[in-house]
Amino acid sequence: MQESRRNYNLETVIARIRTGNVASPATIHRKVRTLYTWRNVAERTEKVYNRVCREPVLSLSVRLHRLRSHCGAMAGSIFSFVAVINFIFLLFLQWLRPDHLIDVSVDSSGPHSRMGQLLSKKKSKAPNPALS
Repeated sequence: MQESRRNYNLETVIARIRTGNVASPATIHRKVRTLYTWRNVAERTEKVYNRVCREPVLSLSVRLHRLRSHCGAMAGSIFSFVAVINFIFLLFLQWLRPDHLIDVSVDSSGPHSRMGQLLSKKKSKAPNPALS
């Protein structure tokens, strides 16, 4: 049913373009511009990142099996080959520059970050003029 609905929508758009009954790009831009804000996009992106971070890390064998089963025998084999080459390359990079030599960045965003904690400490230490 959804496929027929998609075809109907596509045919409708094609017919409108042929007849010239289409909104201008500027009009469409003004409409789409109101649908998104940077804050909205950032919050949705953060939700996706947080969800992905909770996912378990799959072993290489499980990943290769998924590639073969989801992408078919031919494409899955090609993708698996590329994944193995990528894995070997990452092992080489890890040998070249071991993890313990790489600096870990400090989370400096949000209220629970290192920067947020420092700012809240400064605010709590500042003298309160109302009490003077």
